[in-house]
Amino acid sequence: TPPSGAGAADALWGVSQERGYTDVGIPVCHIAGATAESLLSSARLDLRKLQEELDRAGEPRGRALEADSVEVLVEVRRLDGAAANVIAVLPGESTETVVIAACHDGYGTSPALPRPAICPGADDNASGTAALLELARILGAGPAPARTLCFLAFAGRDLSGIGFETFLREGGIDRGRIVAVVELAALGRPDRGRIHCVGGGESAASLVRGVNDLLPEKLEVITEPRARPGTLPARLAQEGIPAIG
Repeated sequence: TPPSGAGAADALWGVSQERGYTDVGIPVCHIAGATAESLLSSARLDLRKLQEELDRAGEPRGRALEADSVEVLVEVRRLDGAAANVIAVLPGESTETVVIAACHDGYGTSPALPRPAICPGADDNASGTAALLELARILGAGPAPARTLCFLAFAGRDLSGIGFETFLREGGIDRGRIVAVVELAALGRPDRGRIHCVGGGESAASLVRGVNDLLPEKLEVITEPRARPGTLPARLAQEGIPAIG
C-alpha cells in the first residue's frame, strides 16, 4: 500500500480472483505501508521520499535491503461449497465442436463494502447467461449446424475458473474435438452499439468484423487479438484451443 495523507487508513487493497487463471510461479506478498516502512528502515530509507522519487522519475527504482530474509506467515482459508455446470449439446453434421460458454455465477458477497451485500452480477454475468439460453433456443429450433454446438453455463469463473476446468476434464466432450470456444460475458453494459472481443488471434478478429458487416445495423467492433493474462481465452490458448470472449 503506497503512503497516503496523514491519518489515512493503512489498509490493504482488495485483490480480484479473476487473475486465478495465471500462475507465473513468482510469490507475491501485498504488505501494508507500516510493514514496508519497517523493512526499509534497515536500509535507512524513507517510504514517502521513495514514493515521491518514483513519481518524479516515472520508472522503477530498485533498492537492495540489508535483511537476509523476510518471514511471511500465510493463513489459508478453505471455502467448501457446491457448484454446478449446465451442459446442452446440439449435434451437428460434424463431431467437431464449438463451445459457447457463459459463467452463471456472480461475485457472491462483496468484502469491499461497509457491510456485507450480495453482488448477484446482473451484468457479469446474468446477461451472458441470458444470451446463452437465447442462442440455444434459436439454434436448437433450426436445421442441424455444420459443427456440433455445446452450450455451457459454468460456475466458478472468478475462483480460478474451476467450473470450466472441470468441464474440460469431466464434461463428456472430447477436448480433441473442441475447435473453438466463445465466451459470453458482461453483455449488459450501457455501451449501445459496441462489442468488445478479446483473444482468438487476428483470424478471430477478422471473423467478428466479417459477421458485423452482415448485420443490418453495424456495431462498433473493438478487438484485442491477444487475450489479456488471467482471462479464459488466455487460459485456453495455453491448451491450444482457440477462444474469444
